[in-house]
Amino acid sequence: MSFTTQIRVKNTNFRPYKYDSSSLSFQYQGVTLGQVVIPKGKARWRSTENTGATVILNNKALGSNSSILGKQ
Repeated sequence: MSFTTQIRVKNTNFRPYKYDSSSLSFQYQGVTLGQVVIPKGKARWRSTENTGATVILNNKALGSNSSILGKQ
């Protein structure tokens, strides 16, 4: 499964805000299903920086015994 979302960095300061790159992990019961990298950037003063992100979740990492997969 994959989905696309927006990540927002809101800057309420009266000066620009620079941020380093980061990552966001999607986990279920301690198993990482997907990860997306958030690139470094800068939010101008009193504005919001929007970044699009697409993540692909890998349910194969859970194995066949996981309750998230349901019973067939």
